[in-house]
Amino acid sequence: MAVVNNYAHVNFCSCRKMFIVCVQHKLYKTMRKVPLSLEGVLDEETFEKARLYQLDRSQFGFWAGLYSQLELTVSYWLHITE
Repeated sequence: MAVVNNYAHVNFCSCRKMFIVCVQHKLYKTMRKVPLSLEGVLDEETFEKARLYQLDRSQFGFWAGLYSQLELTVSYWLHITE
């Protein structure tokens, strides 16, 4: 029973993390101009490079997290059914 409870907690945390990644990805897609708070610090080119990098990074993080979650689910499922 402890394994099932632990899995439920890990699954909840993973789902919450995936939600945050999706929200951040949407933000990176929609934010195209340097925020007012960073106007004197970043120029347009640097901001655009950083934004595109974060888009790629968040997309990779989504798929890596999904794979990790599936792998964890299968390993728990195999352990419980033994």
